[in-house]
Amino acid sequence: MSFLLKGDYPKALEYYNRSLIIAEGIGSKQDISNVINNIGNIYSDQGNHSKALKYFNRSLKIKEEIGDKRTMANILSNIGVIYAEQNNYLK
Repeated sequence: MSFLLKGDYPKALEYYNRSLIIAEGIGSKQDISNVINNIGNIYSDQGNHSKALKYFNRSLKIKEEIGDKRTMANILSNIGVIYAEQNNYLK
């Protein structure tokens, strides 16, 4: 998305939150989890690790519920990056 390339994080969050409302409205757990993960990526890019982890863990929980192991691996990788950036290598 071009607004992400430009660093327009507020605009990105606006669109992701609108997308989340739609995904929740249609009840698509796959889409809900994907959007939540993308929101986590925004916070991660901004260096807001606590919010990023909150969203990544929320997304991971949904992926575990629906058994989407491929995407679970990606989210776990995102979480690992956060902990590495915090020098918390044991996590």
